[in-house]
Amino acid sequence: MLRMKKGSARFASVFFQLASSCRGFQDWVAPIPAFKDATAGVRRIGFLRHGKTLPCINDWERPLSEIGRQQAIEAGQSFGKELEPHHPFLLVSPAPRTVETARLFCPAASLHPIQSLYDGTIQPGGSAIFRKIGYAPLRDYLENENQQERELMHQLLGAYARETTTAINNHLKETKSSKDCTLWIVGHAIYLPSAVVGLAQAAGFASDSFQIALSTSTQEAEGYLVDFATQSVRYLQRPSNKTQ
Repeated sequence: MLRMKKGSARFASVFFQLASSCRGFQDWVAPIPAFKDATAGVRRIGFLRHGKTLPCINDWERPLSEIGRQQAIEAGQSFGKELEPHHPFLLVSPAPRTVETARLFCPAASLHPIQSLYDGTIQPGGSAIFRKIGYAPLRDYLENENQQERELMHQLLGAYARETTTAINNHLKETKSSKDCTLWIVGHAIYLPSAVVGLAQAAGFASDSFQIALSTSTQEAEGYLVDFATQSVRYLQRPSNKTQ
């Protein structure tokens, strides 16, 4: 079942309000004192990138390829099974490719689209830099030799991290779970690890705990696990990708 998030904040307004205060990923998101209470019943939060897509002039309409569908299924049957039980709601960018990935990854979950998970990726300046650098670790964007590009990406990714963390926090307040479960977020490329960094900061993790989110190039239908019990972040890889 697909449930739309009412009153989703437009990412652009968040960007203009918060970008000026972003000096680097070290202070993207301040620790949230009440975050521990909000995550009661949720031990882990998983972040999953959508599967491989077919080319399309319109970014929004890019569909999963058959390979992408198989990647999403494989992810669900491997680390998805390992991390059960799942939270009954799965947060997802409303783009068709992420919605389909989410449905194939966890068919039993109710999808809860968050508009800003997509809107935050559609920024002209950021898109131009993405076309230049491509699919690469988050650190490549944050340590870009071009100062202007580096500062812009710190601002865009920092704002995205804050907006995503706020959406997760609000959702958990509204949908308490009695189980020791995993909440999943399905999103996009380099923006996904920035959300991981923001969430870890909000939860008060040490900075060395999320270095993998800075140094890893997130592959299709793979992602990250934020574990509140161990205050750690690890990369989630599909079995077929481990042998390549």
